[in-house]
Amino acid sequence: MRPLTPLYYFLLPFTSAYIIYTYTYTWAESDTNTTYLLFRYNAVFNGSLTLNMTSTDPSCAMADTIANYTLAIGAIAPRSNTSLSRASFDTNPYYFTLYGQASGNQSGGYLATESSRDMTENATAAESVLWTLTATRSGDGYDTAGTLATLSDWNTQKLNSTCEGSFDASIDPEAGWTMTGRITEGRVEMSWGPADWTEEGVSYTRRWRFEGSWNDNGAKLVLGGDKIETEGVWSDEKEAEEEKKGGAAKEMLGWRGVWIVVAVKTLEFRTQTSEIKHHPTHTSTPPTQPANMKRNIVIFLIVLILFFLIAAIAYLIYYLQTRMAVGGNSSSVTSMSEA
Repeated sequence: MRPLTPLYYFLLPFTSAYIIYTYTYTWAESDTNTTYLLFRYNAVFNGSLTLNMTSTDPSCAMADTIANYTLAIGAIAPRSNTSLSRASFDTNPYYFTLYGQASGNQSGGYLATESSRDMTENATAAESVLWTLTATRSGDGYDTAGTLATLSDWNTQKLNSTCEGSFDASIDPEAGWTMTGRITEGRVEMSWGPADWTEEGVSYTRRWRFEGSWNDNGAKLVLGGDKIETEGVWSDEKEAEEEKKGGAAKEMLGWRGVWIVVAVKTLEFRTQTSEIKHHPTHTSTPPTQPANMKRNIVIFLIVLILFFLIAAIAYLIYYLQTRMAVGGNSSSVTSMSEA
């Protein structure tokens, strides 16, 4: 068999590297969109989410309390970073996002909702405003209300209910979803739910309610003016700035020993999720820019290592095939001479 040309083996590593990078996020899910970049400037409130569902059929009534939920409130333009603003795609007086884990109780209750999200790089309000919000100054804070404006994967719910045959995980504007709440500097209360409805002769109501206190590791709300503003940044960002100034070399040394392990985990995650439709996820603390830089370095290193490894294997295969071909020709010449 004629050995394959060296060009094939030279191109093989590039082809393999390309396959690794076929998985990409959309702009709305990327770590470069404005909503993501502004997350660390939001005021974070930690608390619990309660579910209260009533029904004319007593067996369909449901109540639950889900711990460890988080609500983040953001200004349209934070005081601590004037280079970032939601103004081009968000016409609301403020921004909010709610997230947490599904209940471990019988209800299996879960709610994730967000008031806006820049869906494209040049997003407009028509495609980005998910909730239409109002905020009215009252006493030491704001009374707020809202109406769901857009069907989106960024607003989802979960409920283990055998009484609702047509239950849908999507939060749909057609169901008349509304929000009411109270925002102060130290505490936030907010509730969401569809309009009361009837299904197969049974009447229902459902409200999700969050109550939480301000987490002082992050930005704080400034409510003294005529609009909701924020000041400060998540504490991880402050620590990152200090590391950047004086601890960069120490940080690099500390990461040297774990790059390969983290790289394998990162590659494994990207491979497993390449075909999955993504929904909004948040960590318990806002992501930081240094973490993104480390992740990019890890990805680059693993691809570089794979490139050289595949190139070495390709060259070895080519070398062995060439030697076998040369050995076969020598044997034929010897046999003909003896004849």
